[in-house]
Amino acid sequence: IFLPDNHCISVLHVLSRSLSLFLSQSNLSMTRALISINQDYYPERLSLCVIFNTTRIFRWFWRLVYPFIDKKTRDKIQLLSPEDNASEMLLEHIDPEMLEMH
Repeated sequence: IFLPDNHCISVLHVLSRSLSLFLSQSNLSMTRALISINQDYYPERLSLCVIFNTTRIFRWFWRLVYPFIDKKTRDKIQLLSPEDNASEMLLEHIDPEMLEMH
């Protein structure tokens, strides 16, 4: 979601509950690419990254990836469990009209 001040908020929805999928080569490559793009090329533009519907398996996977992410980027990432209200959290940062557009 692009904000009026040229910053952006990334919203990622975890769909899989499979450990083998999280550890697949294609998923690891995509994760590395997303991290690299955000921290190496656009660190000043990322305001927030929300990853919602995180399961215990995802949080285990996240502990493996987390140390490789630059601290400035890590500080902008929030993990939300299925019990958390992602919409409510996003509305703290985004105008409701902008959310309706996406």
